[in-house]
Amino acid sequence: MNRLVDYIAGLSWVGLAAVPLVGAIFRNPSLSAINDIMVTVFTTIGAFVAWRAATIDRLLCDLPDCMETRRARQVELIATLAMLGFGTLCLTGASLRIWSEGAAVFG
Repeated sequence: MNRLVDYIAGLSWVGLAAVPLVGAIFRNPSLSAINDIMVTVFTTIGAFVAWRAATIDRLLCDLPDCMETRRARQVELIATLAMLGFGTLCLTGASLRIWSEGAAVFG
């Protein structure tokens, strides 16, 4: 379950990276510089979340099942759910900016 939530959290950030790109292309092509920078930032965050998920999963699978390992999995799940929630919230805001207001996300 943790691994699935980790990858969904990473996808939410990659989806967030796609929204400013779409907004810059279709809504306001003259303001593409800041949107391109933010696409890079959001893609980097998404890649980091996915890389972190794979690394922590490999680490915790190699450890014996004990109270500390279960606690580490709980903490990892809470951190991942926070990243998923924040990524989804930002994705929703960016999407509303493009499709409701008809403007680029940044600019």
